[in-house]
Amino acid sequence: MQRPAGLTVLAVCYLSAAGILGLTSIVLIFGGSFLSGVSGPADSGPPPSAHGLALMGLLCLLLALLNVICGIGFLKLRNWSRTVAIVFHLAWAIFWALSILGLRLHPSFPSLTFRIVLLAIQAWVVVYLLAPKVEQAFTTKSA
Repeated sequence: MQRPAGLTVLAVCYLSAAGILGLTSIVLIFGGSFLSGVSGPADSGPPPSAHGLALMGLLCLLLALLNVICGIGFLKLRNWSRTVAIVFHLAWAIFWALSILGLRLHPSFPSLTFRIVLLAIQAWVVVYLLAPKVEQAFTTKSA
């Protein structure tokens, strides 16, 4: 069975996100000393430290690696990549659902709309990856 077009689109999205996260991690890790001196509005608190920015950069690098692994796994129809992606998107769906609940303290229509759209995207990806046609594409692939 051939790879469904949706999996190719998801693989491209994963690999694109990995590139963006990789560049972000480089900026945060190596430009952290510069960025730590940049301050925002007076009431925003102290600027982040170079150490904190480097840790955020390492987290971005880890997420970029996960995206590359899943993207390549989708292109090669590896079932483990489907499982990792389902767990990944379920975790993000839970995060966005909880963030919507947190908006009751400071409601904002644009913020609510943004979070609902991202929750819907995460849910759509999970439903798509659980679809029988997609599942069959992963199971009929010879190892």
